[in-house]
Amino acid sequence: MSNEIQGDLTKYVPTSTKQWNASRIHHLYNRIGGGCNVAEFNAAASMNPDAIVDQLIDKALTVPLPEYDVFPWAQHPVIVENDPYDFFDHCERMRNVKTHLSKSLVLNPVKYKMVLFWSNHFVTENHPNLSHTATGTYLYYRELCKYALGNFQKFTEKISLNPMMLMYLNGNSNTAEKPNENFARELLELFTLGDGNYEQKDIENIARGYTGWKAGSHKGYLDRGEFVFGHDEYILKKEDHDWTTITLFDESFTPQQPSSDEEAKQYAIEEFEWIVNTILTIKKEEAAKFICGKLYTFFVYEEINESIVSAMAEIFQQDWEIAEVLRVLFKSEHFFDEQAIGVQIKSSVEMYTQYVRKLGYEFNVHWYDHTNARNPDYIQNIPFDNGATCQIRGSETSHNHAHWMTFQGMGQHLLNPPNVAGWKGGKHWLNETNLLGRWNTFSPFILRLLGFSGWSNEDLMDRPVNQQHIVDHLIELTNDSKKVDDVVKAIIEFHFSCPLSEDTIQTAITEFKQNHHPEHYYQDGTWFLGFGLEWHQYGSLIRYLAKLPEFQLT
Repeated sequence: MSNEIQGDLTKYVPTSTKQWNASRIHHLYNRIGGGCNVAEFNAAASMNPDAIVDQLIDKALTVPLPEYDVFPWAQHPVIVENDPYDFFDHCERMRNVKTHLSKSLVLNPVKYKMVLFWSNHFVTENHPNLSHTATGTYLYYRELCKYALGNFQKFTEKISLNPMMLMYLNGNSNTAEKPNENFARELLELFTLGDGNYEQKDIENIARGYTGWKAGSHKGYLDRGEFVFGHDEYILKKEDHDWTTITLFDESFTPQQPSSDEEAKQYAIEEFEWIVNTILTIKKEEAAKFICGKLYTFFVYEEINESIVSAMAEIFQQDWEIAEVLRVLFKSEHFFDEQAIGVQIKSSVEMYTQYVRKLGYEFNVHWYDHTNARNPDYIQNIPFDNGATCQIRGSETSHNHAHWMTFQGMGQHLLNPPNVAGWKGGKHWLNETNLLGRWNTFSPFILRLLGFSGWSNEDLMDRPVNQQHIVDHLIELTNDSKKVDDVVKAIIEFHFSCPLSEDTIQTAITEFKQNHHPEHYYQDGTWFLGFGLEWHQYGSLIRYLAKLPEFQLT
């Protein structure tokens, strides 16, 4: 389908013909983050959209980085005898990072949706069989969090020397004697310029300028206890670096000759920073359009509008600040055009986050439980509390991992895209495998949050609390309506970005009514929120709605 979205990057100002209404409020919150709950929606209705965008991005910029207080095991990369974190093995540690991301996509959606975006741009591999990569995974994740809304040039410099990137794209084995061009090629093709904007000689010269770097999280280093990585710390093997002149886009650079290991690291970093700066200076238009095109398809529509992307690129290439180009996009007439609403296919992550956020589920009340106090089989007195996961000695925790496993079941394995090009997105979310995964995964997920089974059962989460929350949500959403049809229509309007046919709405109303209605409903029409089983009616309804084609759109 062609891109029919109108408007330019002029700031959207509500008018009588282009109102700031429910449709546009949901559109903004769905796209910029992960949807909004009823309270956020009501607050937004009385605000200026320009101010809301600034508020959401400004808040995202203040979200703290996940430091060692969140992942203290990252300071103990080698599992040794008497290690206080010995029960938290490498595989579990990597799952711990993914669990933190799945939690944060709900709690801080604007920031962590960008973390998700960059994990699909600066792709590495996160696989439980690579048991030596746990601390490297944390360092990679921290870089994504640090620069998600920051400076793209600095981001590219830092992520390129990250141990996960060095291992994934063979930088770890790239030496002066035997250059490996894998990373150099992807730096140009996938990370900065896109295909067709460079030559083979550019790849060869970048590869030589990238030689000698070592991934400290490599298993050999861990086994010898030589892990030295901290934040912004790198390992360079001086004799493996090529110290001769390199040429890139007809510009040349000759590194200084080092007299010590420390000088070697410093000079090699300066050389790589020159490489990135040269790419983003000589090829700034190409780079800006390439990145802005990916931002556009991620946030607006899978078919690019060339004029909008070019206008975004003009802004972006001025200083490479990610947050600022997003502010312009999200405030624009183009973004809020009627044709932009309800035309993007949800990713698996968006299926999850929008549902949890729209219902206003509270962390550690209705979803997740890092105490697990009711279950004696869980390890007690864990020496840290990141609000993310617990470990059962001898087996994997299914409860808190279930959330990112929900994404995986629907075709999106966090921090582990299918290949270096990442998830394709758009229509590819609805291929035969992924669509079947959504149908088979999302309904059980809904049931678990409602307390029917699984990790929301009474041994982990308080089932009556979750069920009462649905009632409270519906009361808030409908102003305590006593009319069943109006309640169902309100639920539909809150969850759908595009209108449903009248026949579909009536079928939905039937789904809601068919089970667990009050005893005399069909005699005198008596029904009210609070009779005791409306949460069950809601479960029947939302499972029906979740299988509609329109539910896949945002």
